[in-house]
Order: sequence, then C-alpha cells, then structure tokens
Amino acid sequence: MVFEDGIHLISGRVGSGKSSFARRLFDAADGTALWLFQEIEHHITTPTLAKELASWGVSGSEESFCLVSGISLSRDPYTLSRGELKRFLLACILASDAECLILDEPYASLDAEAKELLTALLAKRGGTVILFSHETPALPAVLWKMNGGLPCRI
Repeated sequence: MVFEDGIHLISGRVGSGKSSFARRLFDAADGTALWLFQEIEHHITTPTLAKELASWGVSGSEESFCLVSGISLSRDPYTLSRGELKRFLLACILASDAECLILDEPYASLDAEAKELLTALLAKRGGTVILFSHETPALPAVLWKMNGGLPCRI
C-alpha cells in the first residue's frame, strides 16, 4: 500500500483492527516512519521529560511544543495526566524529521483546545500522516479546519 504526502484518515469502530493495521504499516515502513501507539505509556523510556526530549532528538523549542507549554521538563513522565503525556509525545513526534507519521488515536485524551492545536500543527507539517481514529462523529469536523489552519499559541 502506498500513501502520498498529506493527511490520511483511517476510521472504524473500536476493535475493528485499526491498531493492528497501524502496526503493519509501521513494520513495512523500514525505519522511515514514527508510530504513536494508542497506549502512550509504552513510549516512555527515561525518568524525566528532559531525557525523553533527548531520546527523541528534539530540543523542545520546536513549534509543536506549544502543545505542552508550562510543563516542567524536570518532571517524571508518569506524573503527568494522560492528556499531558499525549500532548508531550505528540509534540516530540511532530518535531521529528520522520517522513511518515502513523498516529493511532492522536485526539484521544485531548481537550478541545489541544485538538485544535494538533489539527493546526498537522496541517502545517509536510510529509505523510496516517491518522487512525474511531471518533467518526468528531474528527471530520476537526479535520476540515486544516484547510485554513489554526493559530498555534506558544
């Protein structure tokens, strides 16, 4: 399967196999993609957010870090709420130079403002984004805003 540059939405009911498909796409990408797991805790490999930044090879000053303004980098990742941790990991992934992003339920655990910021950041990013979600009633309404983008407040 080949995906062109742009944002591709793959949707379906809970339990329909979206995460399994995401895994197969990631495995087939041969190191050219980053995958945001639905179980975000599986991404954590270090005891502080500062060390997590280093492990991703990003500085924390990239535009995507508007998603996590105000969170101290000295914190243990496991002290963050699920939404805070999701925003932090999304900021790291969006700041990367990966050609392809595979995002499994990226809008889950985010409040309305964070969903709008994520949408704006995705609209600005180049490359290929494959977005998996079962939030069919909400996501199309959020994704249509990508045409004009939304301001990212830092």
